[in-house]
Amino acid sequence: MIADERLLPVGWTKQLLAEGLRAAFGMQYRRGFWINPQQGIFQAQGRHGQMIIVSPKDRVVMVATGKFNEQTTEWYELYPLLTRSMNETPLADNPTAQHKLNTVLASIARAKPEPNSIQIGQQWHGKKWQLDDNPVGMSSIELTPDSGDAGAMNCRVEWSNQAAWRPQSAGSEWKVGFDGAYRLQSDPQQNGEILALRGRWLDANTLQLQAQYPSGGMKWEYEMRFEGESVAVSLTDNEVLDVQFAGHLNQ
Repeated sequence: MIADERLLPVGWTKQLLAEGLRAAFGMQYRRGFWINPQQGIFQAQGRHGQMIIVSPKDRVVMVATGKFNEQTTEWYELYPLLTRSMNETPLADNPTAQHKLNTVLASIARAKPEPNSIQIGQQWHGKKWQLDDNPVGMSSIELTPDSGDAGAMNCRVEWSNQAAWRPQSAGSEWKVGFDGAYRLQSDPQQNGEILALRGRWLDANTLQLQAQYPSGGMKWEYEMRFEGESVAVSLTDNEVLDVQFAGHLNQ
């Protein structure tokens, strides 16, 4: 119920927890949810460990976001703690964990927006850099301040024929936040999925760019080191990519 308005038909949850298709580890599957009949819990599972767990009897809904690598065990360590926390017997006190949680919450409460770093790297504004062959197919990049957003720059990227994942466009332009906040925009080459970008100048010659698709969990980080008429680029993602390549000023 939300504002006294019912969203699901009467008895929907009870029917969901009824007999479903049998699955591994004593679980069942019904209506797109994995069900633990012993605990009366059902859950929706997404990519990379995204999870929603619902316990009707406890009137509890838990949402796990973030990214869990399939080769690691973080989720398998976390899941028992989540389910045990809904048992009638409470978990034992954990002063160390509570102190860590309080410290993190306090740091978030004190967090302030990052200072706008656009002017730190102003000597490199408006210059186009031709990039050597690289695995992601970027052929050039150029950054200019955004005339309508004092905290952002426009990043113009051209792609080579290697960029098979961007077949419909030779170039793309993105707004990048330089005040600590991401700038969100729709990516037409990825079915309109939202792409979030932010950057900062670490010093007068070093630029850091971060890009991610929030809905899919993919993240990329570029570090570009400018020197004279050359640039060195380091690119990593949150899965396996870790490459370095170079470029030069386009005269």
